Amino acid sequence: MGKQSVTRGLMTLMLLGLQFSITGCLLTNDEKEALYTVVGNSPSNTNTPSPGSPLPLESKMCYTQEFRQPDAEIVRKIDILLVTDTSASLNEERGVIASEIGAFVNEIPSSVDYQVAILPAHGSRGSHAGKLYKYRNEPYVLKSREMSVNAISSSLINSLTHMANDYYSDGGEEGLYSLSRSLDNGMKTAMQAHGFMRDDAALAVIFIADENDICYRYPSHIQRVPDPDRLEAPAFNRDCANITPESVYEKLKTHMNGRPLLISGILYTTPGLPTYRGEDEVGYGYLDLIRLNNGLAIDLSGRRYHEGLREVGSLATKRLHLLSEFNLEHTDNIDPESLEVTIDGALVEASITDGKIKLGGELGTENSVIKALYCERPPSTHNPTPENPPSNPDPNNPNPPTNPPTNPNPNPNPNLPPGVIDDDNDGIDDITGEPIF
Repeated sequence: MGKQSVTRGLMTLMLLGLQFSITGCLLTNDEKEALYTVVGNSPSNTNTPSPGSPLPLESKMCYTQEFRQPDAEIVRKIDILLVTDTSASLNEERGVIASEIGAFVNEIPSSVDYQVAILPAHGSRGSHAGKLYKYRNEPYVLKSREMSVNAISSSLINSLTHMANDYYSDGGEEGLYSLSRSLDNGMKTAMQAHGFMRDDAALAVIFIADENDICYRYPSHIQRVPDPDRLEAPAFNRDCANITPESVYEKLKTHMNGRPLLISGILYTTPGLPTYRGEDEVGYGYLDLIRLNNGLAIDLSGRRYHEGLREVGSLATKRLHLLSEFNLEHTDNIDPESLEVTIDGALVEASITDGKIKLGGELGTENSVIKALYCERPPSTHNPTPENPPSNPDPNNPNPPTNPPTNPNPNPNPNLPPGVIDDDNDGIDDITGEPIF
C-alpha cells in the first residue's frame, strides 16, 4: 500500500476524533471504514481469512493518543554572531543581507536585549581568525541598548562591504575553524572584553558564504570540484585536522551550558547551480552544522533574505524544550508495526520501545500536535491441535472416519417404532397425526 494511502487513512481516522486511549471502546462502523483504508480490509469481505492474511478489523483493538509540544520560553538577552566568508565574490550579497537586518530584529520582542557582531571566516594565517571584526570607526559590538535598528544596519553594511581578506584560506572560507578558535579561552576572553559572548545570553550564529567550508570532508558520493587557485588543500592540511561540524557543535554546546543556541546560514543549498569560476558553491560543512542544531538554512540563490532573516529572528529568542518520547496509555499485546504518527498533519518516522513512542528525527516546534495510532496484535487464526487426538478403533484401517456414524433416524423415545416421533407424549404421531397404537 502506498504511503499516501496510509497517510490519507490515518488522517481520516484522526479527524473522526477517536479517543481509545481514554475509553478503550471498540470501533464504530464509520470508524472501521476509516481504518480499513490503513489496514487494507474491506467490511464487505466476511470470508474467514486464510492463515497469514490480515484479520478483519473487528478482531483488532486500536487506540489513538494525542500529544502537544510545550510552549517556547522567550529569552531576554541574545548575542548574534555573523560568521562571514570574506572573499570578494560575496561583497554584493553581504551588503544586501546587512540592509535586511531589520527583518531579523523586528521579530525580536522589544524587551529583548540583543547585540550583533561579525566574525571573519579566516584560517590560521589570517589576521582575524577567531576575532571580532569592524571597519575603521565602527563598533565591534552593535548593541540594541545604544543603537537604533537603522544605525545597526548602517554599521553592518559598512563593515560587511569592507571586509579584510585572507588569501591563504582562498579569500576567507574557514568559518568552522574561525568559529572554533573564537571559543578557545584566550579568544573568548577577548570577545567578552568587548561585551560579547555574555554568560547569561542566548547565541544565534548566522553563516554567510557562497561556497563550502574548507574543513569539510567530502563523502564518496559527492564529487569535489577542483580548486583553480590551489589554496584549499594546503589550508585543509594546515588547519582542519580537528575541525568538523560535530567538533564545533560540541564546543558551542559546552560554551552555552544549556542556554539557547540557534545555528543558521545564508548559503547555496542546492547542488547543480551555476558555480563561480568552476568552484563548488554549495555550503557543505556549514549545512551539516546547521542540521545538527535543527537550524534554518536560507538559500542564497533565492535571494529571500528578508523572509529568511525574519524566520531566523523568530526562532532566535526562543528556548525550545521539544519532547522526543511519549508514554503509551496501552502497552499490553501492542503491535509495534501498527504504529502511525503525524506531527501537525505530516506523517513522520517513529517507533515503539519499552512502552514509549519514540520520534525518529522530526520533532515539530512549539505547540506542535502529535497524533499516534497503534493497534493490538490480532489473535491467532490457525486451529489448535488437540492435546489428546482420538485413537483409531480399527488398526487395520489406515483411514478411520473422523466422526463416529450417526443414527439416520434419531428417536428420543426408544419404545416407539422406527420412524415415529411423539415429542409431547400424547400418543399421536407428530408427523402423520394418527394414533400410534
